Amino acid sequence: MKQILHISISGTMKLVAKTGLFFVVYNLSSHITTGQTISEKIDRVVHEYDSMGGYNGIIIVGFGADSVLTFNYGYQDPLTKKERISLTDRFDLASLAKEFTGLATVKLIEKGTIHPDDCIGKYLPELKPALQKVTIKQLANHTNGIHDFYSLTTRHDTVNKQEALEMLFQLDTTVFPPGSKWGYSNSGYLLLSEIIERVTKMPFQDHCLSEILVPLGMTSACYLPACGEKLYGYTDELKPVVYNAFSSGEAGMYASGEDMIAYYQTVCRNPEKWQKYFALTYKFSEASNTENWNYGFGWYFTEDRLGKFRAHSGRNWGAHTYIRWYEKSNTFLCLLSNKKSDHFFKKMREELSDLLVEEMCR
Repeated sequence: MKQILHISISGTMKLVAKTGLFFVVYNLSSHITTGQTISEKIDRVVHEYDSMGGYNGIIIVGFGADSVLTFNYGYQDPLTKKERISLTDRFDLASLAKEFTGLATVKLIEKGTIHPDDCIGKYLPELKPALQKVTIKQLANHTNGIHDFYSLTTRHDTVNKQEALEMLFQLDTTVFPPGSKWGYSNSGYLLLSEIIERVTKMPFQDHCLSEILVPLGMTSACYLPACGEKLYGYTDELKPVVYNAFSSGEAGMYASGEDMIAYYQTVCRNPEKWQKYFALTYKFSEASNTENWNYGFGWYFTEDRLGKFRAHSGRNWGAHTYIRWYEKSNTFLCLLSNKKSDHFFKKMREELSDLLVEEMCR
């Protein structure tokens, strides 16, 4: 029987999971001092931003499947401040959804269902000639040059998926020749989700749930509009946000802290099953417009003195999210917030990342 033990440390929480009570006690005795030290450091960094509105959400830090720290800050509703944020709350992942769409895509490539160099007109004949020659890989790597569908409408809160697709089906120009440069576009992942739906003959959401999320242990993760209870998002000024009620492969996915822990632990414990897909995302990646960073199938790739890592951020009108995952050490950082904090989120996540590198390299 799997046992979960929670230890409060300086207003934070440590989560350690291990099979069998003896191993839980052994794990705690071997990691408790390091856990206290890193917990205090993380807590200090986060509280540095209290005067700027404060972080509202979950932080997960992993040093391996059986050594995971979790931190919760703020409230489900930062206006009323009635219910504390918890690991079971579902957060809007924003663009972190792309990594799961990318994972679904590389699984289909590995099976031979699709090929990275396939022209998308093969699957989406409704597209005009300028877009038909774009490839699967160019969609997934943001080298497709397709206009971002958000730039084609002012109805960001009310446009639905079919309307977004119709806007793309009417286009016969691209921002730049496909494959000639890099430019982030949500349209690529909208079209990927439609291709996945057509080749699997299943709704995109159902396919990802059965083939990706459930096998990863993400049992409460969901896609709009089928999500049940979930956190509302808030702007910097704490105004509630209304979202599009659909998933487009680039967004529209919700997951809890427990889901993200399960995701991390499942991959750590089953590398022979999952690492081949992450290796493919790197293999197919291409240079982004940031020096020394590649992008491929929902992940940015680079390295620092701790080694190679993949990362991605997510942001919309009422959410800020981030993942960083080191390849060799399996060091993991995940931030989920239901409040957009443009004025400090990036700086805070980089300070936390630097802190983990220092901790692992000393």
